Amino acid sequence: MQRGLSGEGHEVRIRRPPVLVGKLNSSRQGFGKWLGYVDKFAVFPAILAEDKRWADIVHICDHSYAMYSFHVSTRPGGCNMS
Repeated sequence: MQRGLSGEGHEVRIRRPPVLVGKLNSSRQGFGKWLGYVDKFAVFPAILAEDKRWADIVHICDHSYAMYSFHVSTRPGGCNMS
């Protein structure tokens, strides 16, 4: 999808939840797991909110990220959760 859209002259940005707070304790269990949730549920939605200001279309390709569609619901490709 990225290659095809870029090849047609569209600006494409791929976004994934960053690992920022989760770096403080990289364990996938216990406290480290909870720190990772801060990145997924607090940091990444803020990034998406910034992205939707410039994007004409926001497309969520991975169904496991569907929870983020609420944050881009005012853009085509986002899901209207009302």
